[in-house]
Amino acid sequence: MNQQPPDNDQHQDGSWLARWARARMAPETWDRSRRAASTASANTRSSYASLRRWASIGSDQVTSMRDARIEPWRLVFSASIVAIPLLIIMLIAPGVDLALITPLLVISVTLATYVADWVGGATAIISAVLLLDLMLLGDRWTFDAGASGRDVAIILLFLLLAGAVASTIERLKYDQANARLDAAAMRAANTALNAVEIAAAQRPAGNNAAYVSVFDNILTAMVRVN
Repeated sequence: MNQQPPDNDQHQDGSWLARWARARMAPETWDRSRRAASTASANTRSSYASLRRWASIGSDQVTSMRDARIEPWRLVFSASIVAIPLLIIMLIAPGVDLALITPLLVISVTLATYVADWVGGATAIISAVLLLDLMLLGDRWTFDAGASGRDVAIILLFLLLAGAVASTIERLKYDQANARLDAAAMRAANTALNAVEIAAAQRPAGNNAAYVSVFDNILTAMVRVN
């Protein structure tokens, strides 16, 4: 004869902890405890999945993920946020000092990294270097910054500063995403604790030591998981 595989309830009932706890609980208390645990587990999985999906869409929600996609809007936005302010300044004040332009470019790189992740930061840095060479260093509208040691030093210093800023922004965004995941886990643990408290409050009179031991095992398991 073919034997039917045990379902999830039978498998759960077969564990030694479940058998031990069920033997010491009233049937209605056991059922309420199992329903509360199932609800808490489902809420935990749902919260984690929702938050992971929210974070995975990356810059659509201004949240950093290490696998940011190279998309056209990221490239266009990052190049534009560097080029447009610089072109406006050059039209209004063609002889503006380079010392005033560099902080503006660093701010543009910061904003591009924050909105478009590392793809935007890299695009903004490359665009800024090209525009510096074309419009501010050496002869205008020619790529000749390499002919002067001073211009090379300026570009290298800008690359160092802009790269450090972009890396810092990415790190902060990555930590922020991890903090959101940790907060979701804490909320899920709090939900599980509330479920345990409800089950304990609804129990009939019985062996208090047995209930305390069961709850101690549940809390210990939760702490180990977290």
